[in-house]
This record gives sequence, C-alpha cells and structure tokens, in this order.
Amino acid sequence: MHRPDPFMLDEDIAELDEAPKKGPPPVAPPRQPEPEPQAAVASPRQPEPEPQAAVAPPPVVKPKEAPKAKRGRPKSANPKRQITLRLDAEIIDHFKAQGRGWQTRINDALRDVAGVNRSAK
Repeated sequence: MHRPDPFMLDEDIAELDEAPKKGPPPVAPPRQPEPEPQAAVASPRQPEPEPQAAVAPPPVVKPKEAPKAKRGRPKSANPKRQITLRLDAEIIDHFKAQGRGWQTRINDALRDVAGVNRSAK
C-alpha cells in the first residue's frame, strides 16, 4: 500500500489504493515436468536379475614428476659463518668509504694479519 502524504484528503488516499499498481507484471513460476509413470513391479514368479559384479575403477596413474630445479646460488664447500663483532667506528667508516664490498675487504685484511692463505679455503 502506498504511504499517504500527511496532508492528503481521505478521498485522495482511497484513489491511490484503487489505482492500478505500477511495476512489472507478476511472473508465473516455471512449469514442472510431469513425473514419469512408475515401472511395473516384477511379478514374484519371475526370477530377479542377478546383480552384476561391481567394476573397479581403473588405477590412477600419476605422471612422473620432473625433478625440481635447484634455484639460487650453489652451496659453498666452505660457507662463511655469521658472528657479531664490535669494531671501532673509525675502522668501519674507513672500509665503508671505499664503497661496496667493505665486509669482504675487512675479511681480507684480517686474513692478511692472521697469515691465513686465501687458497686454503
């Protein structure tokens, strides 16, 4: 029902109620197919058909999985170990001022001082 305006007269409200409704026409529900007639029941004189043996589904054959590709850098034979080492700020600033690779240069300097040959890795 239409919500009347508070200033409408009763006659106007009655006209709104009797006026045809706007909007789409009602939609009929879809037709249901008629049920098929039931199959005749087998008489007790006829032997029931023997049940067929259940057929097993074919075995699932998984495709061979390709070996996973090795990604990233290969593992080192002599990997480095991470430690915490406190150095003076001047030492770190000196090596960092020379650009990238400052940690490697510190490692090389320590090798020279320790007398450890690089080929002995």
